[in-house]
Amino acid sequence: MCLSLLTFLVETEFKYLWANLHLVDDACLLPRTDPNHDCPFKLRPVIQKLQDTFSEQYTPLTPGQNVSVDKSMVLFKGRSALKQYLPLKPIKRGFKVWSASCACCGYLLSFQIYCGSESKTEKGLAHRVVTDLVVPQLSHRQHIVFVDNFFTTMPLLEDLETQEILLCGTYRTNHRAGFLKDLNDKSLLKTIVRGDAVMRHKGNTTCVVWMDK
Repeated sequence: MCLSLLTFLVETEFKYLWANLHLVDDACLLPRTDPNHDCPFKLRPVIQKLQDTFSEQYTPLTPGQNVSVDKSMVLFKGRSALKQYLPLKPIKRGFKVWSASCACCGYLLSFQIYCGSESKTEKGLAHRVVTDLVVPQLSHRQHIVFVDNFFTTMPLLEDLETQEILLCGTYRTNHRAGFLKDLNDKSLLKTIVRGDAVMRHKGNTTCVVWMDK
């Protein structure tokens, strides 16, 4: 009986502390109508601590030269304004996270939690995400960043080159400005057969189209 009572008191005390635990000052929380409102504001100190720890442990000897930037999903089925629905992903509901990871060992270098639509930036969301994730850690270290066609743009290639970061990625021929138009020429593409490739160079950038099927 005494043990049960003690357990009850401990659980009650824990629930009380848990219900009143705050990591930040609520008085600093901006209203949702404010353009600078931060959805994960109350968790920001923990998120920042994780970011700092991941960065401190990232050394040239740990992850390799190749880094992958992509989106991932963290499973969550509860109620949250940050929850996203991606029907084509293995995890369809949860938190969407932009992540930069080592391509050989999967080490998580840096990440950002997607907080929904944001004010349009000059060069777009994809450009900002890649720049935020890799430039602070990889600048002038001769790394190669691999991305999919959501991120690949000519301005991103050029901006990363100024930081001595190389970029390799697929691109959308009908959605990305700046790529050579002759690589989209259907009459040219009809002449190539399986195994053939067509290349074009612009400065230090190479674009290639190949026939694999």
